[in-house]
Amino acid sequence: MDHGKSSLVHALTGVDPDRLPEEKTRGLTIDLGFASLDLLSPNKPETKLSVGVVDVPGHSDFVKNMVAGVGSLDLALLVVAADDGWMPQTEEHYQILNYLRVSKAIVVLTKVDLFDEIELVKEDVREHLAGGPWEDCPVITSSVQTGEGIEELRVAIARELDELCPVRDCGKPRIPVDRVFSLKGIGTVVTGTLIDGGITAGDALVVQPSGVEVRAREIQSYNQSQERAEPGTRVALNLAGLSRETRDNANLSRGSILCAGSLGKPSEVLDVEVEVFDRRTTDRLDENLALRSGKSVLFHLGSGNRSARIVLLEGRALYAGGRILAQLRFSEPVYAWVGDRFVLRDPSRGVTVGGGVVLDRPMRKGGFRKVEQVEFLKTRSQNPCDLDTLLTSLLQRDKALRKEGVLADSGFSKSAISSRLSVLGMQEVLVEKAGWVFEYAWWEDVSKKVVDLVRTFHADKPEKVGLPLSRLRTKVRAMLPHARVFDVLLEGLEVDFLAREGEIVRYKTHEAQLPGELRAAAERIRHALASHPRKPPSRGDLAVSAEENKALRFILDTGEAIQLDEKTVIARRDFEEIRDEVIAYLRETGQATASEMRQRVDTIRRVFLPLLERLDTEGYTYRDGDYRKLRSGQS
Repeated sequence: MDHGKSSLVHALTGVDPDRLPEEKTRGLTIDLGFASLDLLSPNKPETKLSVGVVDVPGHSDFVKNMVAGVGSLDLALLVVAADDGWMPQTEEHYQILNYLRVSKAIVVLTKVDLFDEIELVKEDVREHLAGGPWEDCPVITSSVQTGEGIEELRVAIARELDELCPVRDCGKPRIPVDRVFSLKGIGTVVTGTLIDGGITAGDALVVQPSGVEVRAREIQSYNQSQERAEPGTRVALNLAGLSRETRDNANLSRGSILCAGSLGKPSEVLDVEVEVFDRRTTDRLDENLALRSGKSVLFHLGSGNRSARIVLLEGRALYAGGRILAQLRFSEPVYAWVGDRFVLRDPSRGVTVGGGVVLDRPMRKGGFRKVEQVEFLKTRSQNPCDLDTLLTSLLQRDKALRKEGVLADSGFSKSAISSRLSVLGMQEVLVEKAGWVFEYAWWEDVSKKVVDLVRTFHADKPEKVGLPLSRLRTKVRAMLPHARVFDVLLEGLEVDFLAREGEIVRYKTHEAQLPGELRAAAERIRHALASHPRKPPSRGDLAVSAEENKALRFILDTGEAIQLDEKTVIARRDFEEIRDEVIAYLRETGQATASEMRQRVDTIRRVFLPLLERLDTEGYTYRDGDYRKLRSGQS
C-alpha cells in the first residue's frame, strides 16, 4: 500500500528514506529507511530535540521488515491515506505496535488534497482507535503536495516527545542492529537504536547471540561523531576486533544485538506470556486469531526474528482475546531479556498472530510444567516489569541467588537491584550472606534443620567432639538448591550456633564427654603420655584393648593428643613445646639438619621425623636439601 509515509518523512526531514533502486522504481518502501529531525521543545524553546526517524514498509509483503524497525520506538506515526482509509495493513501495524506496548502515537491522515470527506475518514479512524491505548491520540491531516499539516505535525511530535518520561538508563547498553555494512578504509559499521544505557568510544561489546567480542572504535549519532552516545539515540558504530575469522563466527547481521558482556547469555528456550488481541480485521487475518500449541511461529524481537515452536501451558489453542503462559522453543539460540516484548507471526500465511512478554530464560526446555515453575511464571505474569515481582519470584523459586548478576538480563540498574534487595532484607523477605541472597523463610527452615542435625548427633554420641563435615554435607545436600550454598550456610550459622574445627562441626556450647566405662582407660593413656613426654610409647602400646582404643580416639578427637603418623601419638602440650624449641633453635642457627634438631630437643627418631613433617605441613619450616629452615614470617 502507498499511504505516503516516505513522502511524509521527506517533507518533515528533507531526507528521502527510500534508498534502494527497487524502492524508487516501485514507489513503495521495501526495507527500513532512516532520517533525523531537529525540533524545539515546546516547553523549553532553548532545548533542541534530536529525533531519529525510522521509515518502515507498509505493504503486507514486507511486514517482517516493518517489525524490525519498530522495536525501540518512543513515538509511532501511524499513517493513513485519506483516499484509502484504515486498511488491513493499517490494522496489522496497529496491533504490532500495541503488542510491543508503544504507548505514544500520532495518526497522520495523508493525501487530504485527494479526498473531500475528511471528517468521515477521521470518524472511521477514531472508531478503530476507540477503547485502545491510542484512543485519545492526536489525529492530524496533511498533504505533502500543499504543505498542509506538516508544521502542525512537527509541533505535535515535539509535544508528544516532550511529555515522555526520561529515557531509561539502567547502565546496560543494548543495540538491536538493523543495518550492517562495510566502508573502504573504515571497516565494519553497524547501526541501531541505543537502549538501556550509554556507550563510549573504545567500549568493549559482545555480539549476541554469537558471543563474539568487539570494540566500538568510533561512534556517530545523527551524522555527528560522538565520544559518547546516550540511550534513546540512533547510533552508527565502527567496530574493531573483527578479523576475517571472527567476522564469520560473529554472524553479525540485522537481528544481532550488541551489548556489554555481563548481561546474560543466549537461550534456546523462552518462557513467556502470550496474548491474542480480540479485534475484527479482514477474513484473511481472522482465520489466524487462534494460536495453536505446537505451531511454528516467527518470533520478532528488537530488529530480528527467529523461527520457534510454541507450546502452550494449558489447552491446545489460544483464541482471540485470550492470554496464556507458553514456552517458545528455538532451533538456534536467541538473546532476550526478562520483560522484553515481542511479536509472533505465522510464517506460512505472513500474518501477525499474537505478541507477548518474556518471563524467564531457562537453559533447557524441561521443567516448564513443574509446579514451582508454573507458580513462578504466574507470579511474574502479574507484573513482568516490576522489580519487586521479579526479585521475589526468583527467591520463591530458587531459594538462593548469587547477588552479583541477579537480574543482569533485565532493564534495572545494579544500584536499583541492590537497593531493593536491601529493603527486602529489612522486610525479612530475604537474607544476605557472603555475596548470596536467600529466601528468608527457606534460610530459617534449613538453618534450624542443620542445627538440629548437629544437636541430635551430640545427643547420640556425647563423647564425640562434633559431626564430621562430610557427613553433615551429605545429610543437607538434598535441601540445598546449589552445593556451593553449604559453606555459606555453615558460615552464617557459625555466628550464633555452630563452631567448625577442621573437618568437625559442633554446637558452640558442646563439650565432649567421655562415657564412665572409658574413663579409667583414658587415665592410663594420659599417664603413659605424661610419663614419657619426649619419648612416648607407640600407638600399639598405648591402646591394646577395645576400651583403650575408644578412649584414645576420644583423646585425639578432642585435640588433647596429636597423632603424627599411624604409629606415633604425642600429647598436644608436648608437641607444642618441641615445636617452640625447634623454632627457637632455627632462629639462632638459620638452618639445621634433622639430626641436629632431634638432639637439641632430646627426642627419638620415631617421634621427631613425623613431627618435623607436620611442622613443614603447618607452614613453620621447609626442607632445603639436608637442612630445615624457617618459613618467611616465622623468623
